[in-house]
Amino acid sequence: FVLLGVVPVAVAGGYGAVFSFALLNQTLLDALQEGVSLKAGEVRQFLETVREDVLFLSRLPTVRALIEATPDPLRGVAAPVERAFLAFSQSRKAYYQIRYLDERGREVVRVDFDGERHKIIPPSALQDKSGRYYFREARAVRPGALYVSPMDLNEEWGKVETPAKPVVRYATPLVNSRGEPRGAVVVNLYAAKILSQVVSLAHERGTVSLVDSRGAVLARSSRVAPESASFLAAGETLRRDFPEEVTARVLS
Repeated sequence: FVLLGVVPVAVAGGYGAVFSFALLNQTLLDALQEGVSLKAGEVRQFLETVREDVLFLSRLPTVRALIEATPDPLRGVAAPVERAFLAFSQSRKAYYQIRYLDERGREVVRVDFDGERHKIIPPSALQDKSGRYYFREARAVRPGALYVSPMDLNEEWGKVETPAKPVVRYATPLVNSRGEPRGAVVVNLYAAKILSQVVSLAHERGTVSLVDSRGAVLARSSRVAPESASFLAAGETLRRDFPEEVTARVLS
């Protein structure tokens, strides 16, 4: 009678404990998934705003007048674009640089925001960016479309800027009214604005990683030291940490 009474109770109790543990795990997973999904949605919405901003800048009447001008009086029509870009920069503190590059890759208009001041870069400090990959790739997309660069470190005068500034570049090529290719509007987005989302989620959820479409880890942060999240130039991939999951869900 003791065995007949104890064994069912033990089995039922063990089942209840396992079921409760599984239910708790599922609840935690559901909460984690919801938190990550919400944060991912915020990032997508923010990046969609960036896309709309770049297209808006490319359609400004001052920019259209600039691409219709011949090269010789180009500086004369660049001043209104400088003022327009400066005013826009002052309303968008997520952008490190807002530029117009001509068809040869030379900066014609450039406005910088260093975190404190918005400033127009004078002609003597403008650079030739014809050798940069993002200019070549932006020119290859159709007019009206957008090119988005990988996240990498900003370069000035051919060298990585110090302190390092991770950026993502949004660009759209332009053509004049005769269909002739002109330059491109290029916006350098502070990648810190994206990385900060990783930090905030790490505060709530533990270790969080930001990963690109190829499975490369761009940033990683944890609840222990969330402020340590920073751009990872190369090396870490999801394939290394979760080979089966990546193969089945990300890279297939």
